[in-house]
Amino acid sequence: MNRENTKNAIAFMVLFSVVSLLFAGSAAAMGLSPSRITIDSALKGETYQQSLRVFNLEDSPVVVEFNVTDNFTGWATFYNADDLETPITSGEIPGNGDSFFLMKIHIPEDTPNGEYTGDLVVKTAAGSYTGTETGSSVSHGIKSRMRITVTGDELLSGEVLGITIFDAEVNRETRVRLQFKNTGNVKENPVLKADIKREGSSIDSFEFTGPDFQVGELKSVDFSWDTTGNPPGEYTADVRVYLKDIMIHEEEINFTIFERGALTAFAELMEVSATENVAPGGTARIYARIWNRGDIDITAVLKAEVYFNGELVDVIESDDVYVNKDHFGELIAYYKPETAGVYTLKPEVVFEGKKITLDPVTINAGSGTGLTGQVAGTGLEIAVPVMILIIVIAGVVLVARGRSQPAWKKYSGA
Repeated sequence: MNRENTKNAIAFMVLFSVVSLLFAGSAAAMGLSPSRITIDSALKGETYQQSLRVFNLEDSPVVVEFNVTDNFTGWATFYNADDLETPITSGEIPGNGDSFFLMKIHIPEDTPNGEYTGDLVVKTAAGSYTGTETGSSVSHGIKSRMRITVTGDELLSGEVLGITIFDAEVNRETRVRLQFKNTGNVKENPVLKADIKREGSSIDSFEFTGPDFQVGELKSVDFSWDTTGNPPGEYTADVRVYLKDIMIHEEEINFTIFERGALTAFAELMEVSATENVAPGGTARIYARIWNRGDIDITAVLKAEVYFNGELVDVIESDDVYVNKDHFGELIAYYKPETAGVYTLKPEVVFEGKKITLDPVTINAGSGTGLTGQVAGTGLEIAVPVMILIIVIAGVVLVARGRSQPAWKKYSGA
C-alpha cells in the first residue's frame, strides 16, 4: 500500500472510530420479567392478566413497544401498572431503572381446545433514546416465551393470603382487609362472612362481597364494620371466605375497641406544590399529599389563609378527604386572585384535632402561568447531532485534500 492510500485509510479509521464512540450504547441493554408465561386450563371467553417488569440498563430513558406473535395476535392488550383502564402500545423505561406494566390476554369464544405458543416481544422504539443515543434508528428486542392451554373446563380456585381486622375507637368504623389471589381460570368474587363475639357471646355479624378478581390477580380489598353501640373491650371475629357456595378459608381473629382518643392519629406530609404564576382571574392550585401513619383512619382537610399586601383577604380549604390507616391522601384547594400582584398563602393540613403547618407559598398574579418544579431542556438533543455532522464534514475535507495534493508534496520530508 502506498503512502497516499495509507493516509486515507488512517483518516477513515479515525473518523469511523469517533462516530462509533458517539453511538456507543445505542444497542439497548434490557431485561424482561418473567422470561416465560404459562397459562394452563384457560377458559374460552375469559380474560387473564400477567404483570410485566421491563429493565433498562442504559443511562438514558428508552421507549419500548409491546407486541405478541403467532397464535396470540389480537389476544393481548397492554396497560401501565397505575392505569388499568387505558390500553397502550408502548411505555417509557427510565435510565438505569425499571417500569411495571400489565398484559391482559382475552381468549376468544371460538378458540378450539389445544395448546398455543408464541412470544411476547418488547423492543425499543426507533430513535427512542435521548442523550448520546439521539438520532439512533436501531431497534432491539427481548422476548418472553408464551404457552397457553385452552380448555372448556371451569376451575374455581383462590388463595387467601391474609385477613386483618384493625383496632378501632368506639363509634368509629373498623377496617377489615382481605388479601386474595385468584388461582382459578375464571373471574371470581370472594365473599367474606364474619360473626362478631364479645365475652363469648355473638353480638353482630356482617358479610361483604369482594370486587372482581381476574384470573391470576392478587390484590388487597378493604371493608368496614361500624362499631357504633358497642362498648370498649376485646372482640373476636369468626371469619370465613367463600367462592360461590364453597368455603375456602376460615380463621378466628381478635381485635380491640378502645375509648375515644386512646389511639394515635398521626399523618406525615409527603409532598406539597402550588401554582407559582397565574393570570388575574385565573385559578391557582395548592396541593398536599399526606401519609396516614397513625393507628386509626383519619379525615383530613387542607386550609390556607390568603394574604395580599400584608392583609388577610380570604380563607380557602379543600374538600374533606378520608384517609385509611397506612394509606396516602391527596388534598387540593383552589384560589382565584382577582387583582394583579403577589399573594401569600399560609397553608395547614388539619385532621382529627391536629394539624401540620406548611411553609408559606406565594402566587404571582401576573402575565405568566406555570407550576412549580418545571425544568427546561439541556440542549443536548441538538448538540450531539451537530457535533457528529461537524466531524463527518471535517473527515471528508481531510480525505479530499489528501487526494488533491501532488505526489511530491505527499512524500516531502520522507
